[in-house]
Amino acid sequence: MKQYFVHNGFSAGSGKLPADPQLISEQDADKLMQFAGLEPKHVGNLTPPAQFAEEGDWLFRLFANNRFICYADPTLFSHACPRKKGEPLALNW
Repeated sequence: MKQYFVHNGFSAGSGKLPADPQLISEQDADKLMQFAGLEPKHVGNLTPPAQFAEEGDWLFRLFANNRFICYADPTLFSHACPRKKGEPLALNW
């Protein structure tokens, strides 16, 4: 089952997988996409990455210093921290 993840770039080894993906809730993903002017079709693929923020802006900081969002199968991220894959980022909008 696909889920929403934020990340800040791709792993040097693969070049196609997010380096440190963080799970976010579907509600937060919907709100984020509204703020960023993104649609589900923009985030459905890992590449090209769907950028929602620039480094340093408030969305970047709110989403734990991440600037890309994707909707992907978490089994792709076997390299990722289990806590970040299993527990959505706690946000305070």
